[in-house]
Amino acid sequence: MSTVFGAYKRDITSKTSNAGPYGSESTIDVVCTVYRTDGATIDITSEAEQMITDKVFTAREASWGTVAGYSWEQFCNCRSYTLSQVSGKLIKVTMHFSTLYFVDPTSSGTLRYQLPAMSEYTARQRTSKIYRNGWSVSPPAGADISADIGGTNMVGGSTAVDTMVPQISIRVRATQDSSVTSMLQATTLANYMGKLNSVAFMGAPIGTVLCEGVSVSKTGAGTEYYEVIFEFLYDFWAHHEQVPTCEPTGRPLQGSTGPSEVKWKRMTRLTADFNNIYGSPADAVLKNLIEKGYWT
Repeated sequence: MSTVFGAYKRDITSKTSNAGPYGSESTIDVVCTVYRTDGATIDITSEAEQMITDKVFTAREASWGTVAGYSWEQFCNCRSYTLSQVSGKLIKVTMHFSTLYFVDPTSSGTLRYQLPAMSEYTARQRTSKIYRNGWSVSPPAGADISADIGGTNMVGGSTAVDTMVPQISIRVRATQDSSVTSMLQATTLANYMGKLNSVAFMGAPIGTVLCEGVSVSKTGAGTEYYEVIFEFLYDFWAHHEQVPTCEPTGRPLQGSTGPSEVKWKRMTRLTADFNNIYGSPADAVLKNLIEKGYWT
């Protein structure tokens, strides 16, 4: 079917739509032929901008457009185009559109759309010095407590023994659209840094997860997309250490078999509700995608 755009006439010869796997691009590729309505020769170098102005083909990063019945296609932008001289009076135009948006399969009635999101878990260990084993008071997930931890001194005097404490590094990755949410949100997201979870987060009790950092960076998928990455750290001892009560000299107070008093202590930190990263109210599908790796 031929369509006239100013001094040009366009025939679409093929259109390919590819709904990609979750987390990858979905694409539309359009191929068409173009010639002048006055039969004159087309110069693809000098007339390209005029053809864009006349909407013969789409400029880079311009939208595919919203048409009734479309779903993810409406989020596609033109990433590139190629003009090929077929003959003096005929050219071939190839346009490539793409998006990272996809249809949320749990939506019904009104379609909902999501961008890629995921998490990565890495088990590791940290070294800690302990003065007691078999303690009767566990590391508190909440505030420090003043009670002695109980248990048996490891060795006499002020000597501690190295032990390994399990930790889980949690990396949360979420793609964002800067045309919807500015990258300047990074200044707000930084408020999570250095804080502990004030409520249960990713199945971990209060006070056991630390936000170590947040980064925001552009992706290569399109000019509008960027990725937010949270670095969280879950600690089996809620980030505590065994600390003996010391004399003014700095040496542990001694009992008959070693330090007379040992307590669980950690750096004093502010807290935050990390579940707010899923939005307010929380986006249940996004939360499931990140924490469980599936929609539900």
